[in-house]
Amino acid sequence: MPSSLPPRFVDITSAKSSQGYVNVIGVVVDFLAKSRSAGSSFVITFTIKDSELDVDPWKGLKIKYFNDAERYLPDIQLGDVVLLRGIRVSPSESVSQWRQY
Repeated sequence: MPSSLPPRFVDITSAKSSQGYVNVIGVVVDFLAKSRSAGSSFVITFTIKDSELDVDPWKGLKIKYFNDAERYLPDIQLGDVVLLRGIRVSPSESVSQWRQY
């Protein structure tokens, strides 16, 4: 990643140690297929990194992306570049959640 990010965006390391809502840009280094969540919605889980892409993918930021309609979940593939705005970070779980209504 370039050393400077767009205004109001944070790097992945800063996002992982944040609480609340952040904006991030990263590359998909791992993902799980779409599935039904424990509730009534669908979810896709993926991990993004912004440096050292080929080392320790589990050290990235894990994203759980929810939507009530499966067709609105993104078709994620390894190497995709994603820009996420307003994701909620839960540092104790090291998982960020983004829900689209």
